[in-house]
Amino acid sequence: MSYQRTLISVYGVELSFELARHLHFEICDKVYRKEREVGFPEVLEEWATSPESLGEYYDELQEGKVIYTLFADQTDIHEFFNCCGFSKRQADITDVDKIPSSFDASRDKQYYRYRYYVDFFLKGGDTRGEIRFAENGTTVFGVYIASNGYAYNDDLAHFNQEGQTRYVNNFNIYCRPILEKYNVHTTPVVMEMEQTW
Repeated sequence: MSYQRTLISVYGVELSFELARHLHFEICDKVYRKEREVGFPEVLEEWATSPESLGEYYDELQEGKVIYTLFADQTDIHEFFNCCGFSKRQADITDVDKIPSSFDASRDKQYYRYRYYVDFFLKGGDTRGEIRFAENGTTVFGVYIASNGYAYNDDLAHFNQEGQTRYVNNFNIYCRPILEKYNVHTTPVVMEMEQTW
């Protein structure tokens, strides 16, 4: 598999490793519980698993067990949350742009990309979401705006300006309350950072 670099634009704030992990757990646990009530439709669209299995994985990881899932060996609840993509679904879908990206005729499956969703982004990390924080890295918590390189060729300057109302609103709705709960009052800014794809 080849890896490419891409530039993404995010409106957010930098967090320490410890705070990023703490917020990641709190947010993902909330999304997990909400999606469990409706049978995890987003996860089941991506992975061949069942709601019952996802519940068992969650329980075993909470007990400190090492488990093997369809995703890989998992030793940490954060790895499970990352593979299921819970953190990128904290914003209501009505506040996010869902854009058709490609169609797989062999599977009769339409794929999408998203804009203005809220997530954790590791500077220099993996944009596919496998790594959202690292002990010696810098994590940004905020709203994804656009990307340029490899898969997509968005005009970052255009979206940074034209999408301002959308990303500022989503930050205020989904990021600011939990940041203020932990006494983080940093002013968010638009940041462009490299990611691996």
